[in-house]
Amino acid sequence: MLLTDQPTPDGQQPTANGQQPTATDPGPVPYARFAEVNKQAKELEVQLATFQSQAKATEEKRLAEEAKWKELAEKREQELTELRNQLTAASLNQMRLQAASQHGIPADLAGRLIGNTLEELTADAQKMAAYLRPTTPGVPPVGSNRTGGASAPTPEQLRDPKWVRENKEKVLAANQR
Repeated sequence: MLLTDQPTPDGQQPTANGQQPTATDPGPVPYARFAEVNKQAKELEVQLATFQSQAKATEEKRLAEEAKWKELAEKREQELTELRNQLTAASLNQMRLQAASQHGIPADLAGRLIGNTLEELTADAQKMAAYLRPTTPGVPPVGSNRTGGASAPTPEQLRDPKWVRENKEKVLAANQR
């Protein structure tokens, strides 16, 4: 239905849908009030857009700083991991040398010991030392031939006075080295 300019018997204008206004309807709004409310709404929209852009800029700045801190933290964590690995490798080498020296294994062979703890390295050193010791008395250990043909006496040989008397030259030559 269309609005008509004819007032109803009680003096009110009919609404857009053709029904009579009720006591709760505000009635017609003066243009000055409409313009004022419309102006306030537009100002609030501008303020809202300004606040939203400021909030977005602040959030982007915060995220950028957070990314920098995260990158720095990752870099420091990587450096720390590298230092820990270096310290672990150094202490592992030190433990290998310690286990090797306790069981008479040359330092050149200490790197061949397997294990991550001193106990594991010591057990491996004991096994390796068994292979490096002579199995029969009087036979020098493998690799003890330091000079061309002349072998150094073993501790077992040096404990035998008869052998020392018979091999006096070898003992003296070994002491001069």
